[in-house]
Amino acid sequence: MFPQGAITKTKELINISDYNFFSGTSTILGVHNQQSGSQSNTLLLCGIYNNETSSQIIAKTYDKDYSLDLINYVCAGDVWAKKTGQGDSAFMTLTYLPYDYNNSTSTMGYYYNGFSFGDIIISFFLLLGITLMFYKFFFKLLFKKND
Repeated sequence: MFPQGAITKTKELINISDYNFFSGTSTILGVHNQQSGSQSNTLLLCGIYNNETSSQIIAKTYDKDYSLDLINYVCAGDVWAKKTGQGDSAFMTLTYLPYDYNNSTSTMGYYYNGFSFGDIIISFFLLLGITLMFYKFFFKLLFKKND
């Protein structure tokens, strides 16, 4: 589902707390958050760690569960999480690439359910060849000339 080289990190935040996932330019691919209660908000931010005014909110959980979001967000700074209230806990899962995927000159192939596009094309032509051989064999068998 994600490109090769994707990194997934998790962190549990208890009471009022924050956590810096990583620093540097990255492409955030997926965010998921679960909270045990609704006493607080949990935010995923991009910018300067521990400086909410100069950071941009990427994801925010107001209530108990935040489903998996598949995003393609490029962040050039700290990616960090902040939990605002006490009395509940939050568990955040973050999947990212440690570079800007949109401007990358990487030659890594795209994958679809574990297959690269090259694998799919080779499999198609191989299946086509085997199918033609199969029909040719049965065509000769059915329409054999009796000399």
